[in-house]
Amino acid sequence: SGSTITANKAKKIVLDNFEGTLTAANTNEHVEVELGNLKSAYNGGPKLEKATITGVLLSTLSTAVGPALDFTASAKLVSATIAGEAGAIDFNNNDNVETVVVSANAPSLDLRNSSSLVSATISGDISGDVGFDASTALTTVVVSGDAGSIDLFGNTSLTSVSLTGATDYVRVEGATALTALDLEHTSG
Repeated sequence: SGSTITANKAKKIVLDNFEGTLTAANTNEHVEVELGNLKSAYNGGPKLEKATITGVLLSTLSTAVGPALDFTASAKLVSATIAGEAGAIDFNNNDNVETVVVSANAPSLDLRNSSSLVSATISGDISGDVGFDASTALTTVVVSGDAGSIDLFGNTSLTSVSLTGATDYVRVEGATALTALDLEHTSG
């Protein structure tokens, strides 16, 4: 678990049970990553197209979170699947990502200004904010995990929202194409 791998030039990274540290500059050339048991922060580089990551808690403290995941520089990313435990998950201003599936528990999930995002499915618990603001291609949002708050503002293509987890605050505004809004359980 004290091992470190630096592989900034590798195109495909598959580390399904590596408990060390993968150092990755946000200029790395990864095209596809499969990371299981991840304990260190990961920054997707500009060539990343697909990410499948399972994070684990960084300590045994009751306040522990998993590794932070940053895909803001991943200009070619099409899909991301995040499981397990994560720190802050950030896709803000990612103009290419189309599909995001998060079953990980995390303190926040930022999908704001992701102009190609079409579908987001979140089943993990997000203790803070889940932000979708200005992701104008977004058509479907399904959140079955708990969330501190969910912000859907300026999502002009949004047609369907289903929120079944406990959520303290929900804002849906400017969703002019919305035809289905299911707020089954929205109080914490």
